[in-house]
Amino acid sequence: MKNYLLKYSFFIFWTAIYPQLSHYSIPKSFGNDLIDLISIFKTDELNIDKLYAEDTLDKKNGRPYRFGYSFPVDLDFFKFATCDTLHNG
Repeated sequence: MKNYLLKYSFFIFWTAIYPQLSHYSIPKSFGNDLIDLISIFKTDELNIDKLYAEDTLDKKNGRPYRFGYSFPVDLDFFKFATCDTLHNG
């Protein structure tokens, strides 16, 4: 039992000290001159009161919490997308 406790303690200690390798570098996008223009689009207003009422009803019925709200949008990806070409092509 002590042997297992010692192994697990060492493993937990080791993973707490070295959780991730680091190469001390910055992302490549930080060193390039990229387009600053980002497309923005607005969606219809959400009816928060209706969503709250639905969540309250779900809670009373023992259903899990809502983690998002899905609604339809008609968006053309190519209309809003931007493309950056770096110096190396």
